Amino acid sequence: MAIGYLFSSKRSLRRLTLLANKSSYALVTGASSGIGAQICRHLIQHDFNLIMVARSETKLHTLADELRQINDKINIHTIIQDLTEYNA
Repeated sequence: MAIGYLFSSKRSLRRLTLLANKSSYALVTGASSGIGAQICRHLIQHDFNLIMVARSETKLHTLADELRQINDKINIHTIIQDLTEYNA
């Protein structure tokens, strides 16, 4: 099950976490820092598996390692990509 959401408010994020089950995946862009990283931290607390997309390979892998230490039951996939590039 793949879920894509725009987190415009805390209420939307709370509603999304109610949907989580062991096969739930969330795709988070801009995942290596800022709001994207915070969304990833929130989602793993609710057992979402993650597909994390970001430009910075080092930051993304560092965050993925941190998240795996917090919740080792989830799957985390990382994609290094600049989505602002035309041919992305």
